[in-house]
Amino acid sequence: MRGMQPDVDRDLLKNTFRTPAWSDVVSSLRTALGVNVTVVDLTSGGTIASSESAHVCEIMRHSGLGASLSCVSQAERELTPDEAGTVRAVCELGMPCIFSPVRAAGKVVCHVMVSGFVNTERERTRMLQRMLLGGVPESDARAVLEDVPILDHERSSAVVRLVTSHAELALSSIIEEGHRNGRLREIALLSEVTHDLAPEITAYERIPERALATALRLTGTSAGSILLMSPGPDLMQVAAVAGGWDGMHLGDIVDTADTTVGHVAVTGRSVLSTDVAERHAGRAAAGHSSSLCVPLRVGEAIRGVMSVERRGGTPLAADDMRLLEAFAEVTTIMLDSAREFRDTNTQLVELIQVNEVAKVLNATLDYDKLADIAIRVLGKTLEFGVGGFIVDGFGDRRGRVLYAMDVSRGDLALILDEVTGRPVDPDDEAVHIMPQFAELSEEPEPMHASWTVLAEEIRFKNISAGYLFVASPVTGAFRVHDRRVLAALSAHLSIALENTTLYERLGAEFKRTIAALSAMADANERLERGHTDRVMDYAVAIGLELGLPLDEVETLRFAGLLHDLGKNGVDEEILIKPSTLTEQEREQVRRHSAMGATIVDQIDFLQEIEPVVRYHHERFDGTGYPEGLSGIDIPMLARVLAVADSYESMTGKRPQRKALPVASARVELERGRGTVFDPEVVDAFLAVLDRRVGAASTGLFAMGSHEGPMLPA
Repeated sequence: MRGMQPDVDRDLLKNTFRTPAWSDVVSSLRTALGVNVTVVDLTSGGTIASSESAHVCEIMRHSGLGASLSCVSQAERELTPDEAGTVRAVCELGMPCIFSPVRAAGKVVCHVMVSGFVNTERERTRMLQRMLLGGVPESDARAVLEDVPILDHERSSAVVRLVTSHAELALSSIIEEGHRNGRLREIALLSEVTHDLAPEITAYERIPERALATALRLTGTSAGSILLMSPGPDLMQVAAVAGGWDGMHLGDIVDTADTTVGHVAVTGRSVLSTDVAERHAGRAAAGHSSSLCVPLRVGEAIRGVMSVERRGGTPLAADDMRLLEAFAEVTTIMLDSAREFRDTNTQLVELIQVNEVAKVLNATLDYDKLADIAIRVLGKTLEFGVGGFIVDGFGDRRGRVLYAMDVSRGDLALILDEVTGRPVDPDDEAVHIMPQFAELSEEPEPMHASWTVLAEEIRFKNISAGYLFVASPVTGAFRVHDRRVLAALSAHLSIALENTTLYERLGAEFKRTIAALSAMADANERLERGHTDRVMDYAVAIGLELGLPLDEVETLRFAGLLHDLGKNGVDEEILIKPSTLTEQEREQVRRHSAMGATIVDQIDFLQEIEPVVRYHHERFDGTGYPEGLSGIDIPMLARVLAVADSYESMTGKRPQRKALPVASARVELERGRGTVFDPEVVDAFLAVLDRRVGAASTGLFAMGSHEGPMLPA
């Protein structure tokens, strides 16, 4: 596709814009603003993904003009695949549509089209006239046009910017995930190469054969070759061949002029070919095939060409090219190093591995993921019987231990004691014991008489906090290069673990801060302890019942805890006054939502809850405060919080009144449905209450279909 990055093909775009996350964005815009969103490929003129058609379009398809209608009748300039700016157009009916480019890696890969609205009432009138001319009954035309929203130029532009931003975010997430997976595959590849070729590291003549066998296995191909540069122009020598590749034989001198292999050798660029014509000597036609040729290069120097071919099945693709290029780079390094000496080769491979490992380790702040990656890399990098890491950083013991041979718990205890210098119980849940094609005996005595242990410190802030280690029952099992690899891995693991630990501590401090602010809000009003906690639980349960995205549910969690923070600025005597408040006192109380919103808006990590706190006292009919918003103009999360807060206020104890019975509170919610509260939110809350009726007698939370605290009946 012209204007598209190699990694962003049509299938990737389809996968991106047909996910539930993107569907939620489109559905939300449809519900909130009445607009339609379509993702289009201007190269082919095809649609990648679209929302449902506007009702106006559906009616016109059945009218006399249906066959002649076009989505784009006039545009302010020509629409091209590489169009980098926003283009406004109109359809045959006169309805506006706006095209905006979606970029990946700075390049336009597709466009979003926003339609289903008009800019002015005058445009709606012209559309009515057009529909009447097309034979649509006036009553039907007017009914449909009432649903067409009016968005002026500024608002429609804002909607387009919002849609484009969501599209680029969704696309970048899919691409980044693919890159992460590719990195993990490359790490596995490089580790495999080290062990696969290590026995032949000094035997230069045998490396190409082993390398080609590994390349065929990695790419799932059956034929291939490795040709190395030979003295003389356009000449290369066959160093390895498999599957009858081009009728070549080991040792042949090949003239590569005007061939694909020669082109790769001259330019240093990989070539991927599909539907290759039959050209292999002595072989009958076997259907379609695809081939991949990549250079064996170090820097700008070309050492040869590695080629593979897949006969039938799924053609080779860009992912195979990236994988084979990485493999070819390592193979070339090994070939060069084998000419010199073994240690030089080993150090180069180590450098590649550790750099790749560092990128992946530093890409996550989740301890479990980090630990799994670290232990997997260790298992692929070094040969050992037992290996892993133990950390005692910040007073919290953690660890992963991998056993790659049959051992007993006595062996593990012996090794961990030698690594840490103090007893470590293998049954400690914080030290996760993992098998790798081996069995663990429950015997408390060691199965092996002695162990050779190699360990490197894991350091936090230059303080020793644990060890990365490997152990083998074979005396002298580890060499100098093993220690070098372990030291490099330990250095990168130390940084990654420190970042992860500090991130966890920051999260814990954040939660404690929220809890303190929440408790302060309850204390000021002398509420029964846990008011804000219950509001939070109710709000979260409603959000889950409504199927809101998890990030919005998390916003509800914090908004529930801090929704009454502004009451700290209201006179306590007013808050606990048992008699009716005066109008002036009521006005003071009403200011608490705006005050609370102002407070949280000053804190960067709480700004997302600001509109929820500000508008949770708005009423669905527009008679609430602070701004008198109504209906869907009230933020959805604020509508959820309003129901949760009202229910808890009715059923919770207050200094000036008794708690309302649950049945009475339900009646009040139903009575306020459509006036005070959003009907959809009330229905969702009542559905949750009905499912948890079994907890009524205890006041405890019953477990339903969702995780987390649930509602009392």
